[in-house]
Amino acid sequence: MHTCDMCRNENIRHVHAMQHASFEEELLVGCVCAEKMETACVVTPKRREGRLRSRAKSREKWLDRAWRRSANGNAFLRHQGAVFLSAKKGHRWRAAWKLAASEAWTNVPGTYSTEADAMLAAFDARYPPRILVSEMQARDR
Repeated sequence: MHTCDMCRNENIRHVHAMQHASFEEELLVGCVCAEKMETACVVTPKRREGRLRSRAKSREKWLDRAWRRSANGNAFLRHQGAVFLSAKKGHRWRAAWKLAASEAWTNVPGTYSTEADAMLAAFDARYPPRILVSEMQARDR
């Protein structure tokens, strides 16, 4: 939980990072305060928060998806036009993902102590927990 920088509500689950001309730093606020700050914006904070909630549910179910094993023992998953990979590297795990039509893998920085952590890191790399207004406007066009 987080405390809203505007109204001081202490029960903010989904944080909206906002910028305002009157403040140098980002304000971390809840949905209601974000709506007050974005009165002229086409993409409402409620829609952004809805997408973040959807992402959170997808992440919760990520490890339960139909991960398969390659011939060399690496776990992989095909999902929404992408391929995700978790591979053992010594005593640690690494993660990568790529668009299915691409040959180029995007390596996720760092190594992980468990295969599950690497799988979740691949999810986070492909579906970051921060949604920009400009990204949503581009999707809606």
